[in-house]
Amino acid sequence: METKNLVEFETSLATLATTIKTFKGYVNELKEVVKTLEKKVTETRTALKDPNGEPTKKEDEKKEEEGEDKTKDEDGDLKVDEEETKEKVKGGNEKVDKDLDQVEEESKTSTKQIESLTKTITSVEEKSEAADKEVIKETTNTAKEEAALTEIKHEKERLVRVRER
Repeated sequence: METKNLVEFETSLATLATTIKTFKGYVNELKEVVKTLEKKVTETRTALKDPNGEPTKKEDEKKEEEGEDKTKDEDGDLKVDEEETKEKVKGGNEKVDKDLDQVEEESKTSTKQIESLTKTITSVEEKSEAADKEVIKETTNTAKEEAALTEIKHEKERLVRVRER
Protein backbone atom coordinates (compact mmCIF):
# COMPACT_ATOMS: atom_id res chain seq x y z
CA MET A 1 0.00 0.00 0.00
CA GLU A 2 2.78 2.41 0.94
CA THR A 3 4.71 1.48 -2.20
CA LYS A 4 1.65 2.19 -4.34
CA ASN A 5 1.19 5.59 -2.70
CA LEU A 6 4.88 6.28 -3.14
CA VAL A 7 4.73 5.43 -6.84
CA GLU A 8 1.66 7.63 -7.32
CA PHE A 9 3.41 10.46 -5.49
CA GLU A 10 6.56 10.11 -7.60
CA THR A 11 4.48 10.07 -10.78
CA SER A 12 2.66 13.20 -9.67
CA LEU A 13 5.99 14.90 -8.93
CA ALA A 14 7.36 13.95 -12.35
CA THR A 15 4.25 15.34 -14.02
CA LEU A 16 4.51 18.50 -11.97
CA ALA A 17 8.19 18.93 -12.88
CA THR A 18 7.38 18.54 -16.58
CA THR A 19 4.57 21.07 -16.27
CA ILE A 20 6.89 23.53 -14.53
CA LYS A 21 9.50 23.19 -17.28
CA THR A 22 6.82 23.75 -19.93
CA PHE A 23 5.55 26.85 -18.13
CA LYS A 24 9.09 28.20 -17.83
CA GLY A 25 9.41 27.89 -21.60
CA TYR A 26 6.13 29.75 -22.04
CA VAL A 27 7.23 32.45 -19.60
CA ASN A 28 10.50 32.96 -21.47
CA GLU A 29 8.66 33.18 -24.80
CA LEU A 30 6.20 35.70 -23.36
CA LYS A 31 9.03 37.80 -21.94
CA GLU A 32 10.61 37.98 -25.39
CA VAL A 33 7.28 38.94 -26.97
CA VAL A 34 6.70 41.64 -24.34
CA LYS A 35 10.19 43.09 -24.93
CA THR A 36 9.59 43.13 -28.68
CA LEU A 37 6.19 44.79 -28.24
CA GLU A 38 7.60 47.41 -25.87
CA LYS A 39 10.39 48.17 -28.34
CA LYS A 40 7.88 48.53 -31.18
CA VAL A 41 5.64 50.78 -29.09
CA THR A 42 8.51 53.14 -28.28
CA GLU A 43 9.68 53.16 -31.90
CA THR A 44 6.17 53.92 -33.10
CA ARG A 45 5.69 56.70 -30.55
CA THR A 46 8.96 58.39 -31.46
CA ALA A 47 8.14 58.07 -35.15
CA LEU A 48 4.69 59.59 -34.73
CA LYS A 49 5.62 62.50 -32.49
CA ASP A 50 7.64 65.35 -33.97
CA PRO A 51 8.92 67.57 -31.14
CA ASN A 52 8.29 70.85 -33.07
CA GLY A 53 4.91 69.86 -34.43
CA GLU A 54 6.21 70.45 -37.94
CA PRO A 55 5.85 68.05 -40.85
CA THR A 56 8.71 65.65 -41.34
CA LYS A 57 11.21 66.02 -44.18
CA LYS A 58 9.49 63.30 -46.16
CA GLU A 59 6.20 65.23 -46.13
CA ASP A 60 7.97 68.40 -47.28
CA GLU A 61 9.66 66.51 -50.12
CA LYS A 62 6.34 64.99 -51.20
CA LYS A 63 4.70 68.40 -51.36
CA GLU A 64 7.55 69.79 -53.46
CA GLU A 65 7.41 66.83 -55.83
CA GLU A 66 3.66 67.18 -56.25
CA GLY A 67 4.20 70.81 -57.27
CA GLU A 68 1.80 72.12 -54.68
CA ASP A 69 0.90 75.80 -54.93
CA LYS A 70 2.95 77.51 -52.25
CA THR A 71 1.53 80.97 -52.21
CA LYS A 72 2.40 83.22 -49.36
CA ASP A 73 0.09 85.13 -47.07
CA GLU A 74 0.44 88.76 -45.90
CA ASP A 75 3.25 87.92 -43.47
CA GLY A 76 5.30 86.14 -46.12
CA ASP A 77 4.55 82.72 -44.66
CA LEU A 78 3.19 79.83 -46.69
CA LYS A 79 -0.57 79.59 -46.67
CA VAL A 80 -1.82 76.57 -44.80
CA ASP A 81 -5.27 75.06 -45.09
CA GLU A 82 -6.09 74.92 -41.39
CA GLU A 83 -9.17 72.74 -41.83
CA GLU A 84 -7.21 70.07 -43.70
CA THR A 85 -4.37 70.16 -41.16
CA LYS A 86 -6.75 69.73 -38.21
CA GLU A 87 -8.46 66.77 -39.84
CA LYS A 88 -5.14 65.05 -40.56
CA VAL A 89 -3.82 65.58 -37.05
CA LYS A 90 -7.08 64.80 -35.30
CA GLY A 91 -7.96 61.60 -37.12
CA GLY A 92 -4.51 60.06 -37.26
CA ASN A 93 -2.91 60.83 -33.93
CA GLU A 94 -5.91 60.11 -31.70
CA LYS A 95 -6.45 56.74 -33.29
CA VAL A 96 -2.77 55.86 -33.16
CA ASP A 97 -2.47 57.10 -29.57
CA LYS A 98 -5.52 55.08 -28.61
CA ASP A 99 -4.05 51.96 -30.25
CA LEU A 100 -0.68 52.55 -28.59
CA ASP A 101 -2.31 53.00 -25.19
CA GLN A 102 -4.25 49.78 -25.70
CA VAL A 103 -1.10 47.88 -26.69
CA GLU A 104 0.72 49.33 -23.70
CA GLU A 105 -2.07 48.24 -21.33
CA GLU A 106 -2.02 44.75 -22.83
CA SER A 107 1.75 44.71 -22.39
CA LYS A 108 1.45 45.71 -18.73
CA THR A 109 -1.21 43.06 -18.17
CA SER A 110 0.96 40.42 -19.82
CA THR A 111 3.93 41.49 -17.71
CA LYS A 112 1.86 41.18 -14.51
CA GLN A 113 0.64 37.74 -15.57
CA ILE A 114 4.20 36.66 -16.35
CA GLU A 115 5.39 37.87 -12.95
CA SER A 116 2.53 36.03 -11.27
CA LEU A 117 3.31 32.83 -13.17
CA THR A 118 6.99 33.17 -12.31
CA LYS A 119 6.16 33.50 -8.61
CA THR A 120 3.85 30.51 -8.81
CA ILE A 121 6.46 28.42 -10.60
CA THR A 122 9.11 29.40 -8.08
CA SER A 123 6.91 28.44 -5.13
CA VAL A 124 5.93 25.17 -6.81
CA GLU A 125 9.59 24.39 -7.44
CA GLU A 126 10.42 25.04 -3.80
CA LYS A 127 7.56 22.82 -2.67
CA SER A 128 8.60 20.19 -5.19
CA GLU A 129 12.18 20.20 -3.88
CA ALA A 130 10.92 19.84 -0.31
CA ALA A 131 8.60 17.03 -1.39
CA ASP A 132 11.47 15.34 -3.25
CA LYS A 133 13.58 15.45 -0.11
CA GLU A 134 10.70 14.02 1.91
CA VAL A 135 10.14 11.25 -0.65
CA ILE A 136 13.83 10.35 -0.62
CA LYS A 137 13.78 10.30 3.16
CA GLU A 138 10.65 8.13 3.27
CA THR A 139 12.00 5.82 0.56
CA THR A 140 15.24 5.40 2.49
CA ASN A 141 13.36 4.71 5.73
CA THR A 142 11.04 2.24 3.97
CA ALA A 143 14.00 0.45 2.41
CA LYS A 144 15.70 0.22 5.82
CA GLU A 145 12.52 -1.10 7.43
CA GLU A 146 12.04 -3.67 4.67
CA ALA A 147 15.65 -4.77 5.01
CA ALA A 148 15.20 -5.08 8.77
CA LEU A 149 11.98 -7.07 8.28
CA THR A 150 13.67 -9.37 5.80
CA GLU A 151 16.55 -9.87 8.20
CA ILE A 152 14.12 -10.64 11.03
CA LYS A 153 12.23 -13.13 8.83
CA HIS A 154 15.47 -14.91 7.91
CA GLU A 155 16.52 -14.97 11.56
CA LYS A 156 13.09 -16.35 12.53
CA GLU A 157 13.29 -19.03 9.85
CA ARG A 158 16.77 -19.98 11.06
CA LEU A 159 15.61 -20.14 14.70
CA VAL A 160 12.58 -22.23 13.71
CA ARG A 161 14.88 -24.68 11.91
CA VAL A 162 17.21 -24.79 14.90
CA ARG A 163 14.27 -25.53 17.25
CA GLU A 164 13.03 -28.32 14.96
CA ARG A 165 16.38 -30.11 15.18
